[in-house]
Amino acid sequence: MNKYDINPVVDENLYSAMAIVSDALGSLNNGAIDHGVFFEDDMVDALTLIYECDQPQYQRIRVELKNVLSISAIERLIKENTGSRNDKPSQADELVNLVKNDLELFHDEEKIAFATIHINGHEETYLIDSSSFYEWLSVSAYKKLNHCPSELTIRSTQQTLSAMARFEGKEIKPFLRVANYKNGYVIDIGDCDWRVIVISPNRWEIRDVSPVKFWRNNNMRSLPIPNKNGSLKALWELLNIQKKDKIFILNFIFECWRNDTEFPILELIGEQGTAKSTTQSILRKFIDPNKVALRAAPKNIEDLFVSASQNWLASYNNLSYLKPDMQDAFCILSTGGGHSTRKLYTNNEESVIDVSRPCIINGISGIATAQDLLDRVIRLELQPIKSFTPQSELDKIIKKESSGIFGGLLDRFCKVLSFLPKAQELPVKDRMADFVKLGEALCYSFGKQPKFEKVYRANKTISITQAIEASPAIMAIDKIVRNRPFNGTYARLLSKIKYNYLSYDLPKSAKGLADLLKRQAPALRKIGIKCTHHKQRKNDGYHVSIQKI
Repeated sequence: MNKYDINPVVDENLYSAMAIVSDALGSLNNGAIDHGVFFEDDMVDALTLIYECDQPQYQRIRVELKNVLSISAIERLIKENTGSRNDKPSQADELVNLVKNDLELFHDEEKIAFATIHINGHEETYLIDSSSFYEWLSVSAYKKLNHCPSELTIRSTQQTLSAMARFEGKEIKPFLRVANYKNGYVIDIGDCDWRVIVISPNRWEIRDVSPVKFWRNNNMRSLPIPNKNGSLKALWELLNIQKKDKIFILNFIFECWRNDTEFPILELIGEQGTAKSTTQSILRKFIDPNKVALRAAPKNIEDLFVSASQNWLASYNNLSYLKPDMQDAFCILSTGGGHSTRKLYTNNEESVIDVSRPCIINGISGIATAQDLLDRVIRLELQPIKSFTPQSELDKIIKKESSGIFGGLLDRFCKVLSFLPKAQELPVKDRMADFVKLGEALCYSFGKQPKFEKVYRANKTISITQAIEASPAIMAIDKIVRNRPFNGTYARLLSKIKYNYLSYDLPKSAKGLADLLKRQAPALRKIGIKCTHHKQRKNDGYHVSIQKI
């Protein structure tokens, strides 16, 4: 802390202040602005903050300014600014006092700060650190102060309100798009009036006031306004989905409308011209519409979790390959977990993103190959379409039919919820048991006996078989042990694999082969191959025994 005893909350604005001054210096050197800019209030505030918090940086700026204008006049204003700090409240203090009565400040269990704003007869909730709240604060400041405060003032106000929410506000759990409520669920429509759909067994209704808090970001878009007694006929005409796979599509949509279960990953595969992207975009319109419906593959794990934290549905287009660590990340995203990273490079704080989200991915061939990920995947293969509908015409059909489709989906979901207690009694032994039981309730809602687990397991078996066939090492092992068991070192086994199956996509070392066999153990058992990994090392290395059961 320096001698001026600056409030720590102001220090976080130092980077913004430096950016403002740096941009002005660049424009000054290029002749784009005049010297008077450096005597305006916003610029003096920025220079004052740098003067108080980072003297070395201020001295560098001073040298540049000294060559082009009267530095003594500027420093006189800076001294007046610092001297008046204790004489009167700052603009940020004044703004906090003016807007805090219009807000309900609270935090969630992770101490993330939120604010609920009362606007035009309804409530809107935003992250205090979001751009949406910054914009509202800027407008409110202009209305209440009759002038435009500086960016530093707005940021300081934002940070003060965030601290008040974290340390003085109540702990309330806000939801993104979907919330569990009583014996049903609530879906945020996403319209400008902040209306919601409250769903319970055998009934749904649109309400102007939500019974739970939802928060939004700028990328969210509105769901269709549903019609009562809608129909799903138009949905199947729009989607390129085989008849046998319709039950998976319905069950996936309904699972996306629940936030208290683990989520499956819908994988759409098919050759070019099977309308994978169109099918995925249409599905998203009834789950979580977004400014960008389909996104490119995430560059790294952090990008995946940051995007998921801001979207209810993770939606990725045209994937060709997922590295092992990325497949593990999708597993965590599906069934729950978190990703941690440093909060800032200037400190040692840890920032943790803990989210669980439904996900849709598409590609030409199977993307999921790791057994853990395959346990969470529903893989649907799309067939080539016979005729293409122009996008403009397709958009008109979607706009016309979306309300009826959404209403039909909600009608069916209510019936499914009414049968869910009955389905919960069924014994299910699967990682995605909640999804399977919801599927059995879907069968009940159509007046049929439960059969979803059977078709779900068949789908999973096909996916695992495809993954095995895509692995040259596993196919070679199957050929090696077809007639007699193998007993020997991993190095010897790798040599035999390379002899039987020439491919670039083989393990590079004996250890790599051992790791592959352990990861693929469930898949190997499904094709009748048993691996025994010997723990005691022999003179020539670790041994493995493989036999066909």
